[in-house]
Amino acid sequence: MKKIFTLKVEAGGLGKTRKFNDREVSDLLNMAQEEFVMNRFTPDANVKRKGFDADAKRRIDLSGLLTARTEYLSAADVIMQGDATNGALRTPDADHQASAGGSYVATDWGCFVEIPDEAVFIVSATADITDSVDDYENIPVEFISYDQYSDWVRDPYKQPYHSLLWAMQWGDYTVAASSTSTSTKGMTGVSIEDGTTPVSFTANRAHMLIPGKDFTVKKYQIHYVKLPTAVKVDVVVPANKVDCELPAHTHQEIIDIAVRMASAAQVPMEQRYNISDKESKENE
Repeated sequence: MKKIFTLKVEAGGLGKTRKFNDREVSDLLNMAQEEFVMNRFTPDANVKRKGFDADAKRRIDLSGLLTARTEYLSAADVIMQGDATNGALRTPDADHQASAGGSYVATDWGCFVEIPDEAVFIVSATADITDSVDDYENIPVEFISYDQYSDWVRDPYKQPYHSLLWAMQWGDYTVAASSTSTSTKGMTGVSIEDGTTPVSFTANRAHMLIPGKDFTVKKYQIHYVKLPTAVKVDVVVPANKVDCELPAHTHQEIIDIAVRMASAAQVPMEQRYNISDKESKENE
């Protein structure tokens, strides 16, 4: 990829005044492939306004980044019980139980699972839940916002139930959890399986899962598009190089993005090169 990058840079005239070393080319290619992934997945980021699921070409372009199923089991102590001290939100109708003179129990709160840092976009999520009598498997998961939670938590027609689980993005501040440690956001707790075993993990990201009234989560499964592995150019020691893991037919566009970034970084702001709509549409 460096050879083609260099040829394009020189063809544009930039190579006459600026030479790029291996590290700089690696950085440019890595920024370019991340921009490529965002453009392919997010409808608002490209001129065609099509996302990953709306276009077969986009699915093919990102096929190498789609992970196999990642599974979280309560029995393996990887689903952390939420409670009043660790930032969890209550499940629908939980306040009704406490208002009758009782106390909150485990099923009154959402729970947490750690999400890999490499996960950029979740493309599918399902769960198995139980009410201690019946089990419900492979139910759909709906990702909601905090505003939606506030609006829907008391709406019986929107609430999660035996065929629906709510999930919310949660993270970027959690720390190793145990029965004694604390964090700024209270992200500590115990296993959802028995309510007593300390759960220890370090999570930069998590999903908070909110089942319907009286349900607990037994299994949570996700498929996601991951960040591409960082490209490394090394002409001196070729054995150290790391190739782009995106399909070969995408490399030309990634190099074009890298060349655009290199050009934009070298000229005054008012003269910076902006790729035209025609070029964008041809690439898309």
